[in-house]
Amino acid sequence: MTNAFTKGMAASLPSAKVTFDKFHVVSLVNNAVDEVRRLEPKDHFELVGSPYVWLKNAERLTPGQRETFDALDIANSHLKTSRAYQIRFTFQDLFNQSAHKAKSFLDQWYFRSTHSRIPAIVEVAKTIRRHQDGILR
Repeated sequence: MTNAFTKGMAASLPSAKVTFDKFHVVSLVNNAVDEVRRLEPKDHFELVGSPYVWLKNAERLTPGQRETFDALDIANSHLKTSRAYQIRFTFQDLFNQSAHKAKSFLDQWYFRSTHSRIPAIVEVAKTIRRHQDGILR
């Protein structure tokens, strides 16, 4: 999703339409969640030893990670990492939307993300907005 890539594609293949795959788009959001987790104050003991809990889907957690996940009480947590995780999880639902509902879903996600007051999430939301045609395609 770099500008160099999209400009290079436009110059080399002017009539081509760039499409971004789910893996790379979700990876952008995961990287933002990880950045939020790393920047969260170190006095939050809940974050110690939990990076994979925030980056994996719940159904793919190991038994130990599942135990950590359940203890975090993410839905009621005051951590920015928890809010970023919930935004990530919501974003993944984009790929379960029908084609005619996907744009409005993405618009709602963008609004929520840009109003989260979490800089890494706001930045990734703006990146996704800039490339939304290729993502929705």
